[in-house]
Amino acid sequence: LMDELGTVPGPELVALHERLISGEAPVRAAPAAPATAPTPPSDLVERDAELAAIDRLLARVRAREGAVALLEGPAGIGKTRLLSELRRRGEAAGAVVLEARAGTLGRENGSGVARPLFEPLVGDRELFDEQAASARDVLVDVAASITAGDRSFAALHGLYRLTANLAARGPVVLCVDDLQW
Repeated sequence: LMDELGTVPGPELVALHERLISGEAPVRAAPAAPATAPTPPSDLVERDAELAAIDRLLARVRAREGAVALLEGPAGIGKTRLLSELRRRGEAAGAVVLEARAGTLGRENGSGVARPLFEPLVGDRELFDEQAASARDVLVDVAASITAGDRSFAALHGLYRLTANLAARGPVVLCVDDLQW
């Protein structure tokens, strides 16, 4: 773990390693849940602090205070799995959860990650009031929004208003994986 991920194993992993080295019988895990059931958080070994932070974040969201979390670390350390747990817990808490994965292709156009993130909302006309109308170009017709000239401020303002309109209804969780792209 130190060599590949730059982290020190926690006490649970050290104890498991010692049991394996000593030849003790390993502690058997419970049978896996059926594939249709959500993955239980028990697969998140030694992530108590991160899960507690997620729970605090969601408490702030439910209290309509707003919050931002950034999951960062080297490749393979479990950021995507933690983001998945945030989504699962957000949905369980009754929040609207929107998600997208950033990539190199999104950097080539003005819509970036906004289109996959907000596209599920396009059919909800109540969200697209007059101030959020410019967001529809980004979400529905990217080519038209690009050829219409530099309307980036209008598009960003429209996306902001769209998000504000959605948040006025209740808790919202926006999850973007691979944001570095």
